[in-house]
Amino acid sequence: MRAQFTDNACLFWGIRIEDTALLSEILMSHLTLRKENAAEYQKLRAYVKAGLGGIRVFLPLHKQRANQKEAHELDLRQTLCENLLGKSIVEFPVLSVRLRGQETDFTKILPSRAGQEVAGEREG
Repeated sequence: MRAQFTDNACLFWGIRIEDTALLSEILMSHLTLRKENAAEYQKLRAYVKAGLGGIRVFLPLHKQRANQKEAHELDLRQTLCENLLGKSIVEFPVLSVRLRGQETDFTKILPSRAGQEVAGEREG
């Protein structure tokens, strides 16, 4: 898995995560200060301050045109597996973590529209 905290250009690559882990737990593992992650923690201060209620997580759509910036919004209360069910992923998921109000470069996809994309009926 790759997690990208956008406003700080902080990137976590090759993270090994159990698919049964809650998305909120995965995020908190990066937002909790520990001896081995002190530098990472400092880069993510805005996310720590915002807490889980101030964070949104997106999975950018696979195979979209360069001028499109569409993504699925993921539910922090669900497991990684539940969030990725029925979505197109190549190799490993790339999650984009944003602060609320700073996600304007994505068009949020509603669950009904996401189902249409899987069925090949994507609009646009």
